[in-house]
Amino acid sequence: GFYLAPVTVGHRSPINIRFHLAETALTEVFLGEAEAAGLTNLRGHRQLGGIRASLYNAMPETGAVMLAGFMADFARRYG
Repeated sequence: GFYLAPVTVGHRSPINIRFHLAETALTEVFLGEAEAAGLTNLRGHRQLGGIRASLYNAMPETGAVMLAGFMADFARRYG
């Protein structure tokens, strides 16, 4: 319940992962802390908001692991 995926399971992209924080006031905090941790370009679409992680070919697997670890830590601290 801390992170919410606004797209139904059958329509989710394996490349562009969209999610929102249940408490929208934490979105800017998340983005700021993520950037400070070296996780950049996570801001979602300008009209849809939220957060979007793009896992294209240039994204190393270690980047996805770092994001997952950051998300778990953020949820522990703010959840």
